[in-house]
Amino acid sequence: MTPTSPLLSDHQSRDALLSIYGDADTGAPIVQTFGQLDIEYAALRKHCVLFDAAHRGALEITGPDRLSFLDAMITQRVRDLPAGTFRDSFWLNRKGRIIADLRLIELPDRMLIDLDTLVAAHTAETLGEFLFSEDVTITNRSDQLSRLWLLGPTAPLLLTEATASPNAAALHNGQALESEIDAAPVVITRSSMGDTPMFELTTNSTDLPRLYTHLLSVGQPPHTEPDDAPPDPPASRIRLRPSGWHAINIARIESGLPMFNIDFASTNLPAETSLLDARVDFKKGCYIGQEIVARMHARGHSKLTLVALRVEGEDADSPPQAETGTELFNPSDPEKPVGAVTSSAISPMLSGASICFALVRPGSYEAGTQLILEAQGRPARALVQPTLQFWPPGTDA
Repeated sequence: MTPTSPLLSDHQSRDALLSIYGDADTGAPIVQTFGQLDIEYAALRKHCVLFDAAHRGALEITGPDRLSFLDAMITQRVRDLPAGTFRDSFWLNRKGRIIADLRLIELPDRMLIDLDTLVAAHTAETLGEFLFSEDVTITNRSDQLSRLWLLGPTAPLLLTEATASPNAAALHNGQALESEIDAAPVVITRSSMGDTPMFELTTNSTDLPRLYTHLLSVGQPPHTEPDDAPPDPPASRIRLRPSGWHAINIARIESGLPMFNIDFASTNLPAETSLLDARVDFKKGCYIGQEIVARMHARGHSKLTLVALRVEGEDADSPPQAETGTELFNPSDPEKPVGAVTSSAISPMLSGASICFALVRPGSYEAGTQLILEAQGRPARALVQPTLQFWPPGTDA
């Protein structure tokens, strides 16, 4: 059973629109929007938002052999991972298929692994099957740890105001820190969504409501008259807003960040994800599924490749949004599908352009290739982009 967020009743009291992530019977309820999608998205881009990442699970790895053990298991090099940093990696089966997409956060006395909650138990079990004499303990703590995502330009300012550690806001991408916020222990990691600062906060599930309330109180200070407060106090510039997944998902696609169980899944090979550079170290030693990964890399192509598409309809002012699963066709053979859309959005940063990710077959995924599809009942064209990242333009996420 997937753990339910401790914030669920609070979200319901705010009239949040909820949906189930995963199976209807065992999936996790997550907030799609609090009813003002455009305002939530604008806050993410101009100020900052707070998101209850109830779709994320957590493993805890302890023992002095944890780094050497994991280094022999996963696609990324972690044998030399310093405390206070993290790396992303795939965990594969023997056939090279992806079991899980991992964020490995090394701390002085343990490692936390952030991953999709739907595969947390299976990942702990399958990793554990390879333990023999190593001094390593793998524990699924998805029902004991919860995560918040804090995104936006003023997110560092919020952490400066809220945390007990002056170093939290100074974290660079790829760094992690143990701290406290309102007496709640929290592990803070720093990454980015395109050029937008992103902090992931992991805390005990019992402390999550207090942490959430405290961050909102710091980011949404009570109104004071000008005579009652110093000019432009820092907290007044933070302007934190709770956000649902919908606004974050738009920014995710704009930033070129594909996601496990959305854009690729356990049926896919690493070579199909367009994430090899970010997840695989080709210079490290052996790991589970390495032979398949190396073979696909040597060939230089795969049966599918994840690409970014910009969709254009007959009405340039109102391009149609392609739904997930929409089939794509090459104009040279309009009867045989060459791929399908995995996620899509209407991009505010691109003046309302229709954008999406798609898994596409060879011969149709080269940059500049024009594909055709049907979106919202209308024929449309889709142009393969040179990189996954739409915004900021001209850079890779």
